[in-house]
Amino acid sequence: MKKKDKKEIPHVYVATPAYDGKVDCDFASSLANAAFGCAVLGVRMTAATMGNSCFIDLSRNMFVRIFLEEHKDCTHLFFVDSDLKFETRALPELVRNCTPERPVVAGAYRRRNADVEDYPIVWSPHPEMKGENGEDTLWLDEDDWLQADRVATGFLCIRREILEEMAADAQKVVVQNQAPIPRLFYTYIDDEGRFVGEDFAWCTDYVKRYNKKISVWTDFDFEHGKLPCNYAKWLRREVEKFKWNRENPEPKLGQKRRGVA
Repeated sequence: MKKKDKKEIPHVYVATPAYDGKVDCDFASSLANAAFGCAVLGVRMTAATMGNSCFIDLSRNMFVRIFLEEHKDCTHLFFVDSDLKFETRALPELVRNCTPERPVVAGAYRRRNADVEDYPIVWSPHPEMKGENGEDTLWLDEDDWLQADRVATGFLCIRREILEEMAADAQKVVVQNQAPIPRLFYTYIDDEGRFVGEDFAWCTDYVKRYNKKISVWTDFDFEHGKLPCNYAKWLRREVEKFKWNRENPEPKLGQKRRGVA
């Protein structure tokens, strides 16, 4: 990850939905360490949680309104989920690299599934490069950021101007005792009958509107629901697994797999 020489002093608003009013201890410790990291790396930080809201899409939309109307000096909105443990450098480094040229950045963490390590990311295939057999390949830009069409919103940083522009055109939702709330995050059922969460829905709208991909830094250490993960290391393991399977195909009936006595 390259350091950006920018005159702008970023001020990040960290927003954490906590529907039952609680956050994990690991999250609280990570956020405290991130505040120290922000001070060292020249990033101002304001943090807030929102409890007593069972609708995650509404919570995110309410955070957008609060960010835009009540924290006008903040340059970035950063969603961090309350059950994540993350390394100290992750938050300030993403903020510092969330620039006008790269206005939406994210970290990658696994789903809370102890049986299978899986990541809620839809990466974008490289527009020009293909694999040996014509398969799609990962698209890494010149600074080694993975380009993605959809990511989870649990560790996502968005620049102010993006939210200002999208909120200006968004439908407004009226909630009791609240100012009108821009509806940027929402759920829906797609044409194939699949449920689409508020995170993927927002990503789709952003990519379509700005013709830009979401930049993911893959090499951060996370724990999600006490499950450790690092997307870069997982990708390398998957590549090695793919190579082994290609070099050692399943044997036909009556044949042994190569390399097996």
